[in-house]
Amino acid sequence: VRAAVFIVCSLSLSHAFAQDDSSAEETAAARTLALEGIKLADAGRCEEAIDRLARAERLHHAPVVLGRLGECQVARGRLVEGTETLRKVLRETLPANPPEVLLKARERAQSVLDKTKGKIGAVNIVVRGPQEASRVTVTVDGEPMNVALLEVDRPTDPGEHLIEASAPGFLSASSHVTVGPGTRQNVVIE
Repeated sequence: VRAAVFIVCSLSLSHAFAQDDSSAEETAAARTLALEGIKLADAGRCEEAIDRLARAERLHHAPVVLGRLGECQVARGRLVEGTETLRKVLRETLPANPPEVLLKARERAQSVLDKTKGKIGAVNIVVRGPQEASRVTVTVDGEPMNVALLEVDRPTDPGEHLIEASAPGFLSASSHVTVGPGTRQNVVIE
């Protein structure tokens, strides 16, 4: 049964990869990476699959691959990133006579998105001190955050997060916050 699934995936991916201007080498490498990624995802090894699927997608876009990447991101707890990846699949315009593999990829993406989007939490970050928000630097888990997201609900994966803020002439400050599935947290940093 697994061999049949693999052959069907191979044929489906061949069709999906046939519609781009990538070089033959890039297309072939993308197909190989995608098949490896899908096999890893099917084996429950999503952390490894994410790397292969993301590299395949960078080399050659295929909605089937993008959908499986989104599924694995969600499976690894990266709900915000995963649901945005799945939404990309759903936003794509379908061709006049879409192949069955594309329709199934969209159905899978919609199903995972529907099950996941309610689990995304939110953090509303307020930084007190500097008068101008443009002078503030905020990081969440070490990653820079756009200050346009201050004082609005920022979609956030469930779990523990470290929020740090700094500004010229002010002492840096930080706060730890735990976000539950589908919950909203307020964080005030002074």
